[in-house]
Amino acid sequence: MNNSSKTQYVENLEPGGYMYFFENQVPATITTDGGSTLTISSQHARDGQQSLQWLFTQGSRLILNQEVGFQPQADEATPHTFLTWLYHAEPLDEQLTFHFGQGEAVNASFSISLAFSGWRGIAVPFRDMQGEAIEGMDRLTIIAPESAGQLLFDQIILSIPVDHRWPTPDYVVPFINPAVNTGPNKNWDGGINVRSDAA
Repeated sequence: MNNSSKTQYVENLEPGGYMYFFENQVPATITTDGGSTLTISSQHARDGQQSLQWLFTQGSRLILNQEVGFQPQADEATPHTFLTWLYHAEPLDEQLTFHFGQGEAVNASFSISLAFSGWRGIAVPFRDMQGEAIEGMDRLTIIAPESAGQLLFDQIILSIPVDHRWPTPDYVVPFINPAVNTGPNKNWDGGINVRSDAA
């Protein structure tokens, strides 16, 4: 990485993961296919002044060729979790799919609803994904819906230990952490996934 450019990700900024800020050029580790394009955008941002804009075509892929940093769960209170902020201008009754794996192999996956507008915080523990996450995963592939469109990403963290009460289920990610709403110490503030705005 060019030392004169602003850092695109910070290795081990948080335990177990990498964080992408998107304050300069598109990182070399992130690519797309199917005629889609990637640019750095100042339209909207959650942190800093810019975010990653993905203009996607039907079924195209956004690929992060990067060590995921997943580690088998050692503490049930802080499971390794994928985090990102996602901006969508208009609600869409379709899904965005995330595949984690080694190369083309898929070890763990999940899909989210795009029926929202504005910014949405996504926090998905690997233990709540389909399949089984393993050490050594080196790719995240995000698969576009059946319609072409635009998404903005900010603050992508591939894998990081997170308090198990923080990720909460809602209509975007209804499958995660069901115990958070039923256990005796359930989280009443709704966690990251219920926050949405058009900033």
